[in-house]
Amino acid sequence: AQLAHPNVVTIYDIGLMGLRHYIAMEFVRGGSLSQLLRDRGPLSLAEALRLFVETARGLQAAHQAGVVHRDIKPGNLLLTDAQHVKIVDFGLAKVTPGGGLREGAPGEDTQFRSSGTPGYMAPEQIHGEKLGPPCDIYALGITLFCMLAGMPPHRYLKIENDFDIMRFQTEGRLPSLKEARRETPEAIDRLYRYCVASAPGERYQSVDAFLPTAEQWLARLTA
Repeated sequence: AQLAHPNVVTIYDIGLMGLRHYIAMEFVRGGSLSQLLRDRGPLSLAEALRLFVETARGLQAAHQAGVVHRDIKPGNLLLTDAQHVKIVDFGLAKVTPGGGLREGAPGEDTQFRSSGTPGYMAPEQIHGEKLGPPCDIYALGITLFCMLAGMPPHRYLKIENDFDIMRFQTEGRLPSLKEARRETPEAIDRLYRYCVASAPGERYQSVDAFLPTAEQWLARLTA
C-alpha cells in the first residue's frame, strides 16, 4: 500500500478485470459512520470530536502523499469494532503533482471521476474548479455538523433538492454548530466555520492549521 495510516483503509491492489476496474482493500467490520448516525442519532461532543480528529489525521496523511479524496462524508468513513475511523473509497481521489499513488491509480483515470456528493461538496467542487486539500477540509466540517446534529446542514434546514442543496452551499448560508447544538464551545464552532468557509482561500489550507486545536479540545473533553 502506498498510503499507510491507521485511519485510512489499506488498499492491497488496484487493477482491471475485463472491462471493470477493481480495488482490493482491507475489510472493516464495524459499519460506517452514516449507519451509526442512523442508529443512534447525534453523537456526544467528545465522541464527535474524536471521530473528527481521527478523520483529520487520515486526511493529513493522504494530503501529505499528494492525494485529495474529494468525497469525504459519513458513508465513506468506516468504523472498526473499536469505533476507530478508516477513510474508504478513494475512487474519486485526485492525485496532485508529486503524489504518492502509482500510475494508473483511480484518481488518474477519467472513468473514476465524478463531481462528488451534494451536501458535502465544496463550492469550488460544485463549480468544477481546481481542487486541493481545502475541498476535503470543507467536507470534513460538514461531517462534523452531521455528527453533532444527526444530519447534514441542508437537511437540518429542510432543503432536499440537489440543485437547491448546491445553490445553498455556494451561497455560504450554512448554519452554525451552536445553532444545532447550543452547548458547542465557541472555539469548536469557530473551527467548524473556518472549515466550511465558502471561498477556499478563507478556509483552512491544511489539516495542520486546525488539528492541534481539535486535539487539545478532545483531550480536555476526555480528561
